[in-house]
Amino acid sequence: VVKDLKQLILADPTTIERLKSTFDSMALTTRSSIINDLDFRRLYKIFLSKDKKKQYELNGVYYFSDFHFTKIKTPICPYCNENRTISFKTITSSKFVRSFDWDHLYSQEIYPFLAMSIFNLVPTCKTCNFFKNSKNLIFMNPYSSYSINKLLVFLVIPKSSQYLNSADEFLIEKKILLKNDDSIKLNNIMNVTYIEDRYNEFKEIALFTMNKKRFYNKSFFKLFRAGYNLIYSDDLFELFYNVSTEESEYHKLPFSKLINDVIKSKY
Repeated sequence: VVKDLKQLILADPTTIERLKSTFDSMALTTRSSIINDLDFRRLYKIFLSKDKKKQYELNGVYYFSDFHFTKIKTPICPYCNENRTISFKTITSSKFVRSFDWDHLYSQEIYPFLAMSIFNLVPTCKTCNFFKNSKNLIFMNPYSSYSINKLLVFLVIPKSSQYLNSADEFLIEKKILLKNDDSIKLNNIMNVTYIEDRYNEFKEIALFTMNKKRFYNKSFFKLFRAGYNLIYSDDLFELFYNVSTEESEYHKLPFSKLINDVIKSKY
């Protein structure tokens, strides 16, 4: 599947999945041999190190965990779209601190040869990393090209006619829209990180959005655009709902997918 160390470290999401599947199908003795020869967990510890003496340096640039994160620019956890993932230098010491964990999409304990594969390293919130742990399924790789809007939608399921008045009167459920390999992978990662259960702890967000929608309806936006000579409605939605409306920008603000689904729903 790969020919050298460089290809292994830079393997794209599809190749990483093939490596996992190929490894899983091998005989136990062969797997043991690969683990002995290609155990990169020590290299991963160096990647996390704050000690510049241990970091790889090229032309004055130190290639380590925080440097890599600044290049990815993912301020919200890609698994839950709930918690922030940030890394910054402190004012007092100029040292990097971070609020996220590097999750190995495919566990470094089971697949130590993937411990330093860049597209197997996902910056996630500590909650998601704790829940996912070393669970071994085929997961949707956040670095893959896919449309979550085509695969899944969050629905508000009323329990009574009072659901617009109380968060206790409805549930939030995820609905898979397509039955294919991508939807299975996405569902796997959402199930092991308990996304549906966690979102039901934030039903006030959905309730607030539904009530906003009652006041800021299409007629309101039409009059607002006319009064201020505005053209683009997406900018207005982002202004009034404080949410990224473009799927490609869901990663910029928490709960963007959930809020967008509630806005687009017929409540």
